Amino acid sequence: MALAVPLRFFVNGGISRDGWRVREGEGRFRRCGCALTEKIPGESREACARWPDGQPGDGAGTDGGVDVRKRYVALLRGVNISGKNKVPMAALREYLAASGFGDVKTHLNSGNADFSAEEAAPAQLADRIAAIIRAQFGLDIPVFVLTQEALADSLRHAPDWWGGADGEIYDNLIFIMPPATVADVLAGIGAPKAGLERIAHDGTVIFWSFSRKSYQKTNWWPKTAGAGVGQSLTIRTANTVRRLAEM
Repeated sequence: MALAVPLRFFVNGGISRDGWRVREGEGRFRRCGCALTEKIPGESREACARWPDGQPGDGAGTDGGVDVRKRYVALLRGVNISGKNKVPMAALREYLAASGFGDVKTHLNSGNADFSAEEAAPAQLADRIAAIIRAQFGLDIPVFVLTQEALADSLRHAPDWWGGADGEIYDNLIFIMPPATVADVLAGIGAPKAGLERIAHDGTVIFWSFSRKSYQKTNWWPKTAGAGVGQSLTIRTANTVRRLAEM
């Protein structure tokens, strides 16, 4: 059963007395069982506007029924850890889809989602998703968004020592939430401990690898998880980001 989603997240405009959502110059919208239903101005027909159903309406972003909007990746920081900050991924998919995001997919339970949307600044999309989470789950969760293309490009420029098959090495990708920068993180954490960890960056993300057996002896482990600069980071494994770049 589809989850009820506040109408305020659907489109800009008011709500008429008969329950339709009004958008200036573009007819009226209402909720249907799966997402949004558009009442075409001047016509009696209705068209489901939910992109994942493969039955888009006549609005922008379609090409023969295929969602051609830009693909994005959203990373939620600190959810579903030891029973805290619970954000069920199935519910998150429903809320994002009903709020206008297309072809929403999640990966694992650590707050990773791929979706399609009209091209916009990643920070704006992150704010929208954070607002949805705040309204639906009562949680203030930091959200980082980047284009899937940007993630794939960073992975193409990964150092050759990162993301290999050595099970004794733990490979991670560090994402930095604005307004913090790579320079801020490097200055705040300092150099990696020789022989135990390695770092590199492409100006936007930081590649970090360390020994599984000696991680507690590294310089970066306690600082990435602690207060200060650690609060501006969200970290994913090599396997996770590779999956997100392909979804």
